[in-house]
Amino acid sequence: MKTFTTTILFLTIIALTTNGQDYQAVRPEVESCFNNKYGLINCLRIDSVLDNPTATLYPAPSHLPIDYNCFSPSIGSWIGKKIIIKESGENIFLNHANDSVRINTQAALEDSWLAWEGSGGVKIIATVVEHKLMDFLEVTDSVKIIAFQAYNSNDEPLQMNINDMQIVLSKLYGLIQTLNFYYFPNFSSWSPYNANLHEHTLVGLSNPLMGLKNFGWFDVYDFQPNDVLHVLRKNGVWVGQSTGYFNITETRKAYKYLERIDYNDSIFYRYSLRQVVYKDWLNYTAVSHDTLTVMIKPNKDFDNLPEEPAIEYYGDSGSYDYFTMRENEHIIKTKGNTWYVKDDANCWEEWHYDGVPLEIYYMKGLGGPYYPYAAMFGGSLGEELVYYEKEGVIWGTPLIMTNIETIANEDFVSIFPNPVKDVLTISLDASNTGTLNLRLINIHGSDVINPILLDGITMIDVSKLPQGLYFCVITQNNRIFYSRKIIKQ
Repeated sequence: MKTFTTTILFLTIIALTTNGQDYQAVRPEVESCFNNKYGLINCLRIDSVLDNPTATLYPAPSHLPIDYNCFSPSIGSWIGKKIIIKESGENIFLNHANDSVRINTQAALEDSWLAWEGSGGVKIIATVVEHKLMDFLEVTDSVKIIAFQAYNSNDEPLQMNINDMQIVLSKLYGLIQTLNFYYFPNFSSWSPYNANLHEHTLVGLSNPLMGLKNFGWFDVYDFQPNDVLHVLRKNGVWVGQSTGYFNITETRKAYKYLERIDYNDSIFYRYSLRQVVYKDWLNYTAVSHDTLTVMIKPNKDFDNLPEEPAIEYYGDSGSYDYFTMRENEHIIKTKGNTWYVKDDANCWEEWHYDGVPLEIYYMKGLGGPYYPYAAMFGGSLGEELVYYEKEGVIWGTPLIMTNIETIANEDFVSIFPNPVKDVLTISLDASNTGTLNLRLINIHGSDVINPILLDGITMIDVSKLPQGLYFCVITQNNRIFYSRKIIKQ
């Protein structure tokens, strides 16, 4: 990343915004975010500016392909390697091959110009096809719509994807629809990674503050007292061979935030956590209810823009990964099970692990990490938000924290001795009118004592059982009534 003095950057910004540069495509003082046709958010931030003699803008870098299984975390950004702003109003975006993609921001209606020229005389002509008022992000502004047409060396029209694409320039805010110029005019014939040219639509600006912005670590954990989250976790271990099954442990978590204290570099929370852990193959349930505290500290790598690499160097080698961002029902940042390892000075190779979770994601104002449920190589894991109450909004379906809960009544049930050597005694209060059954289960999930109907005092001979840990589970109407760990001496 290039660095220049703050004075040069400030003077350049003033020059760009005061010298009659109507329809300036990119403004250095603004961070803008765009949504592409795949639902992914790409953001644009200018890290540095060189004025020598024209203004040259250097956007924050993106994860970009160079060749087959060869990538770079620093070669440039999705909108171009760099952007040159000329006094004439011509904006030049350098693509992957360092070719110039020219946008004439001062062109009038029906004006045309050479936007790009490649080998063999292939060229792209840009034309202002419409000049009108347009509404976007609840703002009305004057805009120019620019379309493209490809031609061969004989000036005959060519059929290319670029012919169906447009960019839109706002007088006040610059590009409100753009292309990922790094791939201009079309990268699809080269790349196996779907690195194609497509349109991006503006969804947010930092100056003025409007629409969707990149969100950071403190935005993930932005809670207020009385906010409620319900989270469902399922993890399992494969039992058996090809015809086996997963033993699933289900954990239901109900968070309620009680207190928040903001510091200069952190946020303190006090919250209650009610938790129910259920092992269906054991008919075992454990319930807990605690008041806990947590201190949220900065995470600068998470604060990066979507697809902005977080690089870690170690000696001559290094690795990086990145988050993607999308907006559907909620705004999330996602990281897959992929990272990139430095092979030589120019190439970083893609690596990935086999296992779960396949990806993790965080939700703006709703915490994380969460994992979509997945299973692979003998393990399964999933943890997802299913309900919340926040800022007057109620979403999802609350977890029922009692349908798998042990209704433990220590005065009603008595099991002794524990540890036990020869005879285990179960004593029930005579006031009970329901039918209760007992199962004694080993740590492998197998019944070691056939189910027994309980009535009053029941004595069970366990003298022949191997030493170790067992679960004594009492059920009523196929629901867990009571469970307890038993140690056999």
